[in-house]
Order: sequence, then C-alpha cells, then structure tokens
Amino acid sequence: MTKNAEGSREDLSKIADEELMKWSKEELVRRLRRSDAEKMTVMIDHSNLIKEVNRRLQVHLTEIRGLKDINQKLQEDNQELRDLCCFLDDDRQKGKKVWREW
Repeated sequence: MTKNAEGSREDLSKIADEELMKWSKEELVRRLRRSDAEKMTVMIDHSNLIKEVNRRLQVHLTEIRGLKDINQKLQEDNQELRDLCCFLDDDRQKGKKVWREW
C-alpha cells in the first residue's frame, strides 16, 4: 500500500483505480467504513455548528428587539422633553413680554 493510502483521512477519490484494485476486499470495506464514519462525523459537526449559529442568531435577534423597544421609549421621552422645552420657552417669552409691558 502507498503512503497516501495509509493516511487516516485520505481522500479515496484521489487514489488511482489501479492502486485500489490491488487492495483486498477487506481493506476496501474497512476504508469505506472509515470514510463513511469520517463523513458522518463532519456532517454532525457541521449540524452542531449550524445549530450554534442559529442559537446565537436568535439571541442577537432577541437583543435587537429589546434594544428597539428601549430606543422607541427613549425617542418618546426625547419628544416629550422637546415639547416641554418648547412650552417652557413659550412661557418664558410670554413672561418676558408681560414684564416689558408692565
């Protein structure tokens, strides 16, 4: 067997057909099973990564919703303060006018 075929994570598709034909059936089955197991492990790892990404995404979306609510409340408070400032400024102007007329 070649050095390439002896690696634990070799890509069987890269091994020449002539080389594969030299292997025994048992060796081919063993390597096929190992390759299938490695692919299944990779798929499970990928699935777990996707689940983690989705979980984090949900956490961020929840945080964004909360921040939007806080932002809306702050904008309402800001508008209320602006209205109060306008009212107080108008009242000050009226008081100033009355003081001048007196």
